[in-house]
Amino acid sequence: NYVNEQFKFNLLKQEATESLSRWMARIKDQATYCKFGTEYDNMVRNRFITGLRDGKIRTGLIDQAISAKENETITAEQVLQKAIAKETANSSSVMSNSSSSSSMNKVFSKQGNGG
Repeated sequence: NYVNEQFKFNLLKQEATESLSRWMARIKDQATYCKFGTEYDNMVRNRFITGLRDGKIRTGLIDQAISAKENETITAEQVLQKAIAKETANSSSVMSNSSSSSSMNKVFSKQGNGG
């Protein structure tokens, strides 16, 4: 019954190794059994955001939704694309910081070895 399906839907959370695209697909799959009608996209969007495991991405998406114009609707697909962009930016930043640290470690190692 659809009440049980909605209950399951509201418990969904992103798995540890689950990509953002796969997470959205899983939400949409469960939502098909929930009889959300015209609220389908809003429910999918909100579950995507609230079930995200990355708090920084979640907070960023909430901030963007809050700052959106009153008559502007942010769709589930737009939220997914923004989340992917944020995840990519975060990954690039981490990789950049990691390679900078690695370079600095090499410099310090050479200095410590008389190089």
